[in-house]
Formats: sequence, structure tokens, C-alpha cells
Amino acid sequence: MIAKLAILFLIMIVFFALLPILRLGRQYFLKITQTQTLNNAPYVDQVNSYNYRCLPGLFTPLELHFFSNLEDAVQGLPVNIFAKIRLANLIKVDKKNISNNSIIDPKILDNLVDYVLVDNQSSKPLLVIQLNDNSGDINHHQLRNQALQDLLYKADLPVLYIPFQEQYKPAPLRQLITQMLKL
Repeated sequence: MIAKLAILFLIMIVFFALLPILRLGRQYFLKITQTQTLNNAPYVDQVNSYNYRCLPGLFTPLELHFFSNLEDAVQGLPVNIFAKIRLANLIKVDKKNISNNSIIDPKILDNLVDYVLVDNQSSKPLLVIQLNDNSGDINHHQLRNQALQDLLYKADLPVLYIPFQEQYKPAPLRQLITQMLKL
């Protein structure tokens, strides 16, 4: 019994003698790991190299005006409105239909859609609404709109294009939306 106590006592002495060394080793390991993590992150230099500021608003005045009317138009409908949503958050590529040589341009799925109406219970996307403000290159916008329409059609997600107007009336907008959603 005395031998067992002596062995236990020696183990405790060794453990307490090594404890400061173990603590220093752990701190050294954490320091190395943190340094490696920060140094390996490609965005750290960019984050530290620039100054940032919060934007004054999420929407342009035109988008905000339309959003307000859109809220009025869908009031009472079983939908929620989301704005500025990436295509990648709405649709995904069905990988079983892709050949090994196909390349999918990730920039396509990084495009934003203006507004999305989603089911208020399941959050399933129901309708994409694009506001056409007629700015910039008209040909570019037509090509982009056609590509977007084709993508969303393949994903069985309807898209509604709303032309720019100075004023929007919620009632006609609601009628368009209920027709598209078949409500």
C-alpha cells in the first residue's frame, strides 16, 4: 500500500512540475495557430488596408419608393418580401445534368435579384420581381434579363419585370402579383 502511495505521490510531483511547461506550450501553440490562421486568410490584408463606412441605405430612392408600394401591394397575402438576394440563394445547379467538361461561371449565381416574394410559412421563393429602371446599356440589360428569365424558368421560379414609373399604385401591382402567384 505504501508503494502505491509513493508512486501516486511521484506522479503528482511530476505533474505539478510539468504544469507550467504544459501551460507555456499551450500558449505557444495557440499563438502559432492564430498567427497561421490570420496569415493564411487571403482577405486579412484587404480588411486591414482599407477604411470602411456604412452605406446610407440599402436602397436607391427609386428602389425604396417601389419597395414601399410593394409592401402595400402584398399586405394580407401569405408572403414576405426580401430584397437584393443572390441567385445562389434562390436556385442551385442540378449536378447530375452537368457533364464533366462543363464549367459553371460562379459570377452568374452571384448576380442579385431586386425583390423576392417568399411563402411566409416555409420561406420557399415564389416570385422574383425585377425593377427595370432603364439605366445604363439597354442591350446589356436586355441580355441580362433574358439570361435571368431563362435561369429562373428552368428553376420553375417565375419572374415579374416592373418598368420604371414615377408613381406606383399598389392595387394594379397586387393584381399582377396575385396573377403570377395564382392566388
